[in-house]
Amino acid sequence: MKQQQQHITLKLLLVIGSLALPTASLYSQAPQGLNYQAIVRDNDGAILQTQSIRMRFTITNNNGGPVLYQETQSTSTNEFGLITLNIGYGATVSGTFSAIDWAAVSPWLEVEMDQSGGNAYVHMGSSPLLSVPYALFAARGAVESIWDTSGTDIFFNNNVGIGTNAPVSPLTIQTEINEIGFTHTTGAGSTTLSTSITDVGASIGTTSDDIF
Repeated sequence: MKQQQQHITLKLLLVIGSLALPTASLYSQAPQGLNYQAIVRDNDGAILQTQSIRMRFTITNNNGGPVLYQETQSTSTNEFGLITLNIGYGATVSGTFSAIDWAAVSPWLEVEMDQSGGNAYVHMGSSPLLSVPYALFAARGAVESIWDTSGTDIFFNNNVGIGTNAPVSPLTIQTEINEIGFTHTTGAGSTTLSTSITDVGASIGTTSDDIF
């Protein structure tokens, strides 16, 4: 069959669907996939009904750039010519979908198809993946934290800011109120270490409802 005869018009209805973010806990995994729907038509615009086809999806860094991930999926159109697939759940050709660093790349999706269900793929087009894949990035970021762990301890080797994005000390707190403090409370009482800044000076001290 000639390539011109194989060239099917793939009318894109919905490339990316909704992506569920983790809700149960910080370490929950978001579904590693992108919902993909399309209507398959022939060169005359006629819908291909109940047709077995094979798709190849390639995610690259920029249009035609290095391949980040590639997979194939076999499916069939329904009576309306519709296919519904989950990119990321197919037969992997190269790469790992869950390892894509969405924040560090400009992802593009290339779609190819063989209408006979084989491996003679015809290029159907490429398009950028815009906002939705960053839901995967958000889920990925929930697992990969800038904090590190040592046993049951958690630590961070740089400065931390509260109320400022430019901390100048291991802990920098910037606030409009005059007093800030740290309170240690137990069943026997509480002790507060606090600071106070006014127009005439500053002070630091402790208060306690315990008698020492």
